[in-house]
Amino acid sequence: MKTPTGFPYARAFVVSTLFLLSVVPLQAAGGGSVYSRYGIGDLRFTASTPIFGLGSTGAAYRPSSSVNDVNPATWSSISRIRFSTGAIYEGFSTDDGTSSAYLSGVYFNGLSFAIPVDSALGITFGAGIVPYSRVNYNIVEPVEQEGLSYDLTHVGEGGTSRFFAGASVRLLPGLTAAAQFDYYFGTTRYTMKQDFTETGYTDAEFTRRESVRGVGSTFGLLWDIVDPWTFGFAINTTAWPTVETVRIYQYGAAVSSTTTDTVEGGERKIRLPISLTGGVSYKSGTLLAAADVRFQEWAGNTYETYPTVRLRNSLRISAGAELTRADALNVSPGRKVTYSFGVYHDGGYLEVGAVPITENGVTAGFAFPILNETRLSLAAGFAMRGSTDGLLQEDKIFRISASLDITEFWFQRPVEE
Repeated sequence: MKTPTGFPYARAFVVSTLFLLSVVPLQAAGGGSVYSRYGIGDLRFTASTPIFGLGSTGAAYRPSSSVNDVNPATWSSISRIRFSTGAIYEGFSTDDGTSSAYLSGVYFNGLSFAIPVDSALGITFGAGIVPYSRVNYNIVEPVEQEGLSYDLTHVGEGGTSRFFAGASVRLLPGLTAAAQFDYYFGTTRYTMKQDFTETGYTDAEFTRRESVRGVGSTFGLLWDIVDPWTFGFAINTTAWPTVETVRIYQYGAAVSSTTTDTVEGGERKIRLPISLTGGVSYKSGTLLAAADVRFQEWAGNTYETYPTVRLRNSLRISAGAELTRADALNVSPGRKVTYSFGVYHDGGYLEVGAVPITENGVTAGFAFPILNETRLSLAAGFAMRGSTDGLLQEDKIFRISASLDITEFWFQRPVEE
């Protein structure tokens, strides 16, 4: 009796652990876009580097090595256990028409895995933790008022994450369905600090800390209607997580003279709206092309915002292509190099001063084997968001996503001689 060759348990654990340890300390950042101040922050559409390289197009796309976090129905084609973990670099070149700045940071970008239970029936279990939204801004505003000079510093940090766990199953030949449990959690801190430039005045700081927790669900369908066409559909249902608010007031710059007052703000419900994503992919030989449309119903949302900011329904359109090549014939998909390219238009869910904040971007990436079925995936993107019209801000956004994708042979039956 032969045991199938594969990546050893210990080595897989060590590689994934070292990668996690290398990226977790990098979560602190120097700031990002002021637009993350509004609503629930900057939304994240995928933590998968291969999907990001396609312009975050994933409703009908089956990555060859990572776990699709857009549509769980795509898990049905996974025949070996998969681990994926990654990090993302984000740089914002911001301009308000009078001044500009560049702010950047590196963040842990999620961890996911998928375990095939019965490949013949398309039953695969998947789970992971991925970002849902991120708040990250740092604004310094000089103020002159009634003969006093001081700086108002606005800082936001944190965000909301999503834990998911679900399973896929093949209902009919060519038709797969999936159901997924989602748990939203995270803490965001909004701080406003007043620093006087003259002595004799007491500095002050106010922090609002909001902790989110709540459940939701995702359902997916994948339909291989006629080869080589595949249609995918995913729905993230409306969720009503609870937000617990704590307000902290601090007076005085010196430790000896600092007075802190903490006020419990109670709990309230916020609404994370329904999201509908539909997509199609076409695969012929080494070429795959895909396109997605995503709608999210933010209008009428109860989340706290500002008088000049309105939340609106958002529509995101993306498309991408992937080219696969191998230096040798008859090699497994995990040992092939892939190249990807994507474009997208994101209508955005914010309207600031009656101006919609939209984003347009391009992405490109590649993935290559580094050891057996383990792959390193890299993708970069450039986008432009907002405008300097109406005293607003224009962002030029640079993103680099990297992930380590491990494919294993665990739980497979050995081949008998």
